[in-house]
Amino acid sequence: MGGAKGAGIFPLPHVSAPHRLTTRSPRSRARFNHHNSITIIANEAITALNSLAFSFHPPVSGHRSATTAAQQRLVANIYSSASRYVRRRTASTAVTSDDSLAALHIQDHLSSSASYSTSVAAIPLVADRVALPPTAGAVDLLSALPASIAAAYRQPSAANMRPPDGRHSRVKPRVFAQPGEYQRLVIRMKAHGMLTFTTTPVVVNGLFGVAKPDGTIRLIIDARPANVVFVDPPRVELPTPDLLPRLQVASDQPLFVAKSDLADFFYRYRVPDWMHPFFALPPLTAGEVGVADQFGAGTLVYPCLTVLAMGWSHSVFLTQSAHLHLCDTCTPLQPGDRITSSSDLLVDRTRHLVYIDDVVMVGTDPVDMETKQRLYVAAAAARGLPAKPSKVVAPCSTGVECLGLELTGTDHTLAPQADKLHKLRADTVAFLHRRMATGRELAGIVGRWTWFMLVARPALSCFSAVYHFARCADRKAWHVWPSVKRELAHAIAVGPLLLASLSAPWSDRVLATDASMHGLGVVAACIPPPLVITAARTAGSLVSKSVDDIVLDRQLVERDWTTLIACTWRAPEHINSLELRAVSTGVRRVLSSPLAVRSRLLVLCDSQVAVGALAKGRSSSRTVLLRLRPITALLLSSGLLLYPRWLASDLNPADGPSRPGYF
Repeated sequence: MGGAKGAGIFPLPHVSAPHRLTTRSPRSRARFNHHNSITIIANEAITALNSLAFSFHPPVSGHRSATTAAQQRLVANIYSSASRYVRRRTASTAVTSDDSLAALHIQDHLSSSASYSTSVAAIPLVADRVALPPTAGAVDLLSALPASIAAAYRQPSAANMRPPDGRHSRVKPRVFAQPGEYQRLVIRMKAHGMLTFTTTPVVVNGLFGVAKPDGTIRLIIDARPANVVFVDPPRVELPTPDLLPRLQVASDQPLFVAKSDLADFFYRYRVPDWMHPFFALPPLTAGEVGVADQFGAGTLVYPCLTVLAMGWSHSVFLTQSAHLHLCDTCTPLQPGDRITSSSDLLVDRTRHLVYIDDVVMVGTDPVDMETKQRLYVAAAAARGLPAKPSKVVAPCSTGVECLGLELTGTDHTLAPQADKLHKLRADTVAFLHRRMATGRELAGIVGRWTWFMLVARPALSCFSAVYHFARCADRKAWHVWPSVKRELAHAIAVGPLLLASLSAPWSDRVLATDASMHGLGVVAACIPPPLVITAARTAGSLVSKSVDDIVLDRQLVERDWTTLIACTWRAPEHINSLELRAVSTGVRRVLSSPLAVRSRLLVLCDSQVAVGALAKGRSSSRTVLLRLRPITALLLSSGLLLYPRWLASDLNPADGPSRPGYF
């Protein structure tokens, strides 16, 4: 942790281009193109990071000092990340000049200073291509749920229905399909046991399709009319990609990943009879759907879904609850081994996460993992929830897709899949060349970036204007703002840096930072790794601390703390900005050590705003965001994983060095 304060880390120098070819040998030309691609991607990332680092103030023009050792280490790490991205692109498909240099056209947007869930496109329904389970509704939903949850859905009540206050949806139910396809689809759904029919529906909903990777169409119910009638669903905590980088595995241990996916998950569950009229679909005549003997050939009848509607606001909560209940009661996958936001971080046993119909296992013992996977798949199939064979991945150490990302056991890394990242970069470059776009089109691009950026949450600070544009434009086509294009250009450039290592070591010290209106203080202490790992488990949380957390805070601060930096401010700023400046100064000091690249650092801070912004990766406050971006540049360029932990001011060991009496 010794060395300079690190104040000269930015701006980073660019990578030198490879020497011009002097031979026409195919091998030499291929090698030149490979290194040239890496150099271009690395330099675009460096340009973007320099822009982010000086979001608050532009760099001072004039004579440039010599490159420092810290700068060289950060540039080497950026080049290594760019090399990994190009190498994985090369391994998956032939890389053309357009593949590896897709970001060449963003230079104009990168030259300026930096100042949602994924959207999917609806497609028309084609009856023969819609994916339906062989036998729908084979699992009784209420029987598959925990008793406490099932009781709330057993009959209509205030627990699940809004009071009859006259509210109704303004959405007109529509069928997104060519004439005749809807009739053929209803006949197919009826044959699969998905429908019943009525002449007196309560709510009529629409339906459309979404393309699946295998070429089939996923049936989606536009259940917005039904969602108005039901109460808001309970909050469901789904695992997100930001949980995986927090996992820790020893660098000398092998890492294996396994995966399974339950087929046609939503439509396997049969809902209670009282719900059927709430999920009616647009009408057809009884003769068209083969129920003339029941209603009369010319009678208009409404098909009613008897299975869980993919599009109902409660469906995700119910399917996730049912899946967790299955794992807890019928399989060896127990809650203590589950990866959640509040679980421990160690991969010292077979760990798993449950994401609706997916189960991902991570561990170091492939035999134990294979056994648990086999028992889980068998238990699910026995209860009418078979796994899709093509999506069952046995334990392996090569790259496995997890939550849309690639977890590689050979090098313990988590990153967006190279092909998917390349497509997103190319789609974003195409968006940059558009003069006009709707807010929803932009939201689709930003949603895809947001999911990938959860691998390295600080990258989310690239975005600010994009949210405002998407919110204001919505369905209207507006001229795309220059600020939006700059932020998207930054996302394209830093995309190859979205990488995390599960075997990243902990820094040899813990930092504590504080700021007052007079100055800043940064102190450090050597703390045993078990205590650090325990403290990192709840890093970023701002909820009221338990007694155990308070005791842990006291164990952390009752150490021999060494003052690294104590100085006054040159100019007044808002206290939230000053707190983040103190953290930035501490991180720069850490990065002066050769061991800091690709490591983990626990930082103690008594500012809830600073801890919240660092944990989230961004802030809606422009003042906070502009002070957050320089920290983002430091973290993305170094691969440093930051764990900000809040503690009370009276416990903060950096409080004294930040006061006037100390300088």
